[in-house]
Formats: sequence, C-alpha cells, structure tokens
Amino acid sequence: MSKYRRETSHMEIEQKFDFEFECNEHERIELGRGAYGIVYLAKDLYTMKKFAIKEVRIGKADDINAIQTEIKNISTLNHKNIVKYEGTAYIRDRKPAVFQIIMEYVEGGSLSQLIRKKFVQFNELWIKNYTKQILEGIQYLHENHIIHRDIKPDNILVNSNGEVKITDFGTSIHLVGLRRGSNTIGTPQYISPDMVNISPTGYGPEVDIWSIGCTVLEMVTGEKPYHEITNPFAILYKIGIEKQPPHIPETLSENIKSFLN
Repeated sequence: MSKYRRETSHMEIEQKFDFEFECNEHERIELGRGAYGIVYLAKDLYTMKKFAIKEVRIGKADDINAIQTEIKNISTLNHKNIVKYEGTAYIRDRKPAVFQIIMEYVEGGSLSQLIRKKFVQFNELWIKNYTKQILEGIQYLHENHIIHRDIKPDNILVNSNGEVKITDFGTSIHLVGLRRGSNTIGTPQYISPDMVNISPTGYGPEVDIWSIGCTVLEMVTGEKPYHEITNPFAILYKIGIEKQPPHIPETLSENIKSFLN
C-alpha cells in the first residue's frame, strides 16, 4: 500500500488517497517499461478506480532532473489524446528512493501489443483513425512547445473505445525561447536522421513527425522499421550516415505510400 500524493503548482505534496498495486500471484502486474522506469497497475482503495503508476528509482542527481522534467512536461497537459497525469508520490524510505508518477489507466494496452496480436488485422480505416489521433496529440504537444522524442507503438495506448493516448514523457523536452533539441535520444528504429546528425542549430518538433511515419509503417507491415538489422548502432549508422529510410513495401496502397513518402 502506498500514499498517493498530488503535486501542486507550488511543488508541494498534498495527501490525496491510498492505493495498492494489483498483483498476479505474488508479483505486481507490469503494464510496460518507460524511458526511465517501470509502469505498474494499481487501484484506489476507496473508489477502486485503477491507475497506471510509473516507478523511477532515484540513484543520482541526473535521475532527479529527468523525473522532474517529465513531471513538469506532463502535468500541464490536457488533451484527449495525451495520457492524463494524476499526481506524484515520493517514497523516501526505500533504498534507493523512488518517485511514482500516477497516470490514468488505459485498459486497451499499447498499439504495439495490438500489432503483435495475430488475430488483430489492421485495415486502412483503422490505420487512418489511429494516425489522425496521434497527429492531433502531437500537434497539441508542439503547440505547447514540447517535443516527445520517443514516439513509437509502445508509447501509444489505445483504450476500449479505440481512443489513442500518447504516453511516456521521460525523453520529452520543453522548448523555451530559441532552445532546440541537441542530443540523440529515443529508440533507434524510430529516430529521425536529424537526431543522429545534429546540426549546429539543433532540431525541432519535426523529429516527432518522422517517428510517426515509422509508427504508421509498423501498423501497415506488422514489422518494426529496420527489423532486419539487430545492432542498434548499425541502425543509427543506416539512418544518420547512409541516410537510408526504412523500406516501404511496393505492395502498400498508393495512399499509404504517398503518406509515408
């Protein structure tokens, strides 16, 4: 059992309610793994409402900076296609200390899980619907000067109504003034060339658009981009040095090929 505490605008922590983690036999139910932590299923002991809780172990100062950035970026967002932030808890008596980010629970799982299910056949109508929602969520982020930097099927949740929710802001960056992205971060198969060969002026929101294209390609083919390459550094070389985009099968419809190109 753990105390759920909500972070206020003044960075104070106020008690909200108690929750406990859902377990399968003796282990917590794991929903996924983010850029800096593991996401578990939990429920409020009073309302029985379910939540997704991301736990991040704090081992060094960089960990604190990363989690504070994620909380700052997600706590201000309010959009139907962005997973809802509910609050933060800090567990000091664990070694190492643990930050918990409490978010809405999306019961349908990730887009990646849907793609891997053999009985789910993605038709073009579904792909268009999911893509439209992802773009709307990303547009909202960019309008709020946030670049996600790790868009991929694992970080796109789909509820039982087919509504998309973008999650995991562990690698996100908030652009302030003339600030632009300046480091390589994310998942190799979905990284934009601009994040591998970084110009002196850095990169901007366009890197998320490349990642969306890779995500759409995976929905269409059922395979990760560059799936034939097992070495992540070889993938980065292919993207950044050879400037080779992922293979687009000729068998795809003209509409999808036009979108991806």
